[in-house]
Amino acid sequence: MRDAIERRKLSRLVAIVAPHNAASVRLLRKLGFQLEKKIRLTPDDDDLLLFAISSGAC
Repeated sequence: MRDAIERRKLSRLVAIVAPHNAASVRLLRKLGFQLEKKIRLTPDDDDLLLFAISSGAC
């Protein structure tokens, strides 16, 4: 994450995970990511979770 923010000058990172992937959800929360919303990549897809963290929170 440090490389993305410091070297690449990104102001925000996002992660998309399946809701049933509890280990990934735990890791993202541990890293400081916040759940923003549920999304679907296409109308027929299952729900996914969109997490994000801003550079100030890292």
